[in-house]
Amino acid sequence: MTMETEVGLIGVEQIKEHEDGSADFEFHFDDDTRDKLAQHGLELVLHCAAAEMDIQDVLDWVSSHIKTTEYQFDKTCVSCGGPAQNDFCGFCLEEE
Repeated sequence: MTMETEVGLIGVEQIKEHEDGSADFEFHFDDDTRDKLAQHGLELVLHCAAAEMDIQDVLDWVSSHIKTTEYQFDKTCVSCGGPAQNDFCGFCLEEE
């Protein structure tokens, strides 16, 4: 796997929270980011297969190592209407 200097941006378009604590997310990203997601997803699948590991076990392990931080998105992006901390969401700031 090679290290790339550029990363794609993924913006959260909408979050719908449910009474049971689950949530549905809608994201937006450009074509280059979509391609990177597909490439890295396929790499994960192939590595898991080579290591004879279940993908869910790997995702659970990663999730158990996440340090959570509470982010407040109390504003709406003036460009796309998605959640934002300021006037623009991170995705739209990159696009401007």
